[in-house]
Amino acid sequence: MERDEATRFVLLGDQPHTVVSDPLGFEAIVEGLADLILRSRDATPFTLGIEGTWGTGKSTLMGGLRNRLLEHGEVLTVGFNAWTAQEGEVVEAFIKTVLGAVKPRYLRNALYGQKAIGMLRFGVSSLAGVIGQARTVERVWDSVASDPQARNELRDLVRVTVEGWRKGRGRQERLLCVFVDDLDRCSPKAVLEVLEGMKLYLDVPGVVFVVGYDEGIVSEAVLQEKGYSSKTKARDYLEKFIQISYRIPPSLERQSRDLVASLLRASGTDRLLGQAERRLVIEGSESNPRSIKRFINRFVLAYDLDPRWRQVNPRGLVRALLLQIYFPEFARMLERPDGDPVEEFLEYVTAREILQREDFESDAQKTLVNLALDRYGLPGLGDRGRGPNDLLSMLDEKVRLEFPELAGRQEFVTLVRELATGEDWDELRSAFSRGELARIDSEDTRAESFWRMSGFEGRRVLWVDDEMEGNKMLVKTLEENGAFVSTAGSAEEFKAGLENGIYEVLVSDIARGEDSDAGFEALREAMADPELEVPFRVIFFTSVVSSERVKMAKALHAEITNDAEALLDFIAATPRDER
Repeated sequence: MERDEATRFVLLGDQPHTVVSDPLGFEAIVEGLADLILRSRDATPFTLGIEGTWGTGKSTLMGGLRNRLLEHGEVLTVGFNAWTAQEGEVVEAFIKTVLGAVKPRYLRNALYGQKAIGMLRFGVSSLAGVIGQARTVERVWDSVASDPQARNELRDLVRVTVEGWRKGRGRQERLLCVFVDDLDRCSPKAVLEVLEGMKLYLDVPGVVFVVGYDEGIVSEAVLQEKGYSSKTKARDYLEKFIQISYRIPPSLERQSRDLVASLLRASGTDRLLGQAERRLVIEGSESNPRSIKRFINRFVLAYDLDPRWRQVNPRGLVRALLLQIYFPEFARMLERPDGDPVEEFLEYVTAREILQREDFESDAQKTLVNLALDRYGLPGLGDRGRGPNDLLSMLDEKVRLEFPELAGRQEFVTLVRELATGEDWDELRSAFSRGELARIDSEDTRAESFWRMSGFEGRRVLWVDDEMEGNKMLVKTLEENGAFVSTAGSAEEFKAGLENGIYEVLVSDIARGEDSDAGFEALREAMADPELEVPFRVIFFTSVVSSERVKMAKALHAEITNDAEALLDFIAATPRDER
């Protein structure tokens, strides 16, 4: 497909979102927090925490709050990004930032006026009256770094400096608001340095700290650095430093729609996604601005840098990525060579809709329903004693486990239908089966994660499948990580394997040839044979997991999955057999 202006898409940066006015509905929140800070100036010092996971708009909210406070002439704001400070120099950078925010004369006045501190202790002579603020702050810190007594007296110096600045105009006392962003990106050591720096040296009247962070990540950092035994203790420690916390609420539906629309316009992709697809983006990203940008950027990069994707209609490619990124379980079905999940799903959805309406007026409708029923060996519409509700219940038991829930999501049904009827579906379907869509998703590291997994050393695994070719990568992963894997292609070979060896794990297929339940039956027979020792852990690994198959596996005390990562997790978690 030849490129034109309509396909010149643009990458989105990770800066706080400012494309449209108040896309996340933060205006009222900013107004309320600013009013709270201003009304509470007599209660300083205190720290306000802005809590939220990565990408939920913490930086955007803090930026709006800082701008709102700057509208008041008696408020000075200063920003500090601990993530950009060099390891081991966080406290130094933090203190220099705060002291450097006020005019030089207040620090010099504090140095001259505090007899308890003394200029000489801080290495500042009479030159302090003429040198600049930056040089004065540097000399103060040099003394702090080399003299423990000076470090002990640093808090008094900060207090006197800020006190002089607050009352310098003789009118309403001023307020210094220090904004600390990206705390959750710091190393555990840096997190503690920031928190303890605030408390030990900068916690003085007239100062408010506004700190943005992910509570889970920061608590984990405290847990790791302090060696606490639980997250509860880490949270208790955190509350010593952050007295007030505000958790960013989930975006409202209208605000989420506005956010997605503004980001699509900014990237030039707005014509590619209809309302159904946009709702899927909102749900899949949980209205997280960074996640939405990441989805858009993956599409833009793939389309712009890979010539093969420019031969595909961009609307088809963006829909395929929606499926790959937000519905990975369904996308994995398309990577397997057996069957056509899209055809099966749409056939099921059509039959489901007709059965729910109980509308069988035309022969065409009856044919569509019977087509779906026949696929799973179920009785047709004409059979006596089988009403629409009974047939639908039987069908729900037989289809892939994910189908009933997905069929109830109209946006997903629309996505799959439009994909399957699109002009480039054959090419996209082949790309799914070759794993090319998964490679676009830069966060999909399933293949790489296989090589990093542990827990397989010395494992004894018997793997039964009449088509082992499709499992070669998994077998190689197990063997290269220390497992011993024996394979069998039939019930006879399976029985011989149990007779000749002792295994901790049995991995088995289910359908073999025309027999859709061969794996279940072979296991039943082995369990009934007193001469055979069936492994403690049995896992059925199959492309189709249905409610019926889950029940059958459970009756045999076995696991069942179609997810390769889950399979490896099951194997790694199997209790050791020391025989």
